[in-house]
Amino acid sequence: MPFKLILKTGYIKVVKLFFKKGVNIIITNNNRQTPLSLAADSGHFKVVKLLLKNSSNIHYLNNHYNSFLYIFAFKKYIDLLRLVYKQYYIN
Repeated sequence: MPFKLILKTGYIKVVKLFFKKGVNIIITNNNRQTPLSLAADSGHFKVVKLLLKNSSNIHYLNNHYNSFLYIFAFKKYIDLLRLVYKQYYIN
């Protein structure tokens, strides 16, 4: 099963296994979607939190010039927006 499919389905245990094996999370598909944006778009909060803890690029834009923060806001994932704000924007 490809990594992007695992992210979209939210199999957190498999994602953790990929991290243990050293999978590069700074990758994109043909639409310039990162693992973080794929997990965010699918609403898999536990996977998103894991990716954020493992240094995903929070500023990367897809081919529509949307960041994963835009996806959070558009889909009204308020808890994830708060998490990112606390983790990256509060000193």
